[in-house]
Amino acid sequence: MDGRLIKTLFVFLTAVFLVVGITNNNQACCSEGTRMVALKIEGMTCASCNVAVKIALKKLDGVVEATANYKLGRAEVEYVPEKVTPQQMIEAINKIGKYKASIYNGVVA
Repeated sequence: MDGRLIKTLFVFLTAVFLVVGITNNNQACCSEGTRMVALKIEGMTCASCNVAVKIALKKLDGVVEATANYKLGRAEVEYVPEKVTPQQMIEAINKIGKYKASIYNGVVA
């Protein structure tokens, strides 16, 4: 292949991935009527902890989506505020017994 063709292809694919990433990030946050909260979670040490926290959160009525990351020590939750509160999420995580949850830097979006 010609060097210019490879360079053009690389630039094109980079642009496509950038546009797709931006589009997905805009859709990632909140559906209409939902909010996001970041929770600080102390005591997570492995991928199994991620799963345990996510399961505890998803059991709550009103939690639309939940992710957890033990390396960052946090979880991000999309929720319906009329059905569940961040305090209920914290209580559900703390009830597991191994973790201590709180609002991450006081941020509720």
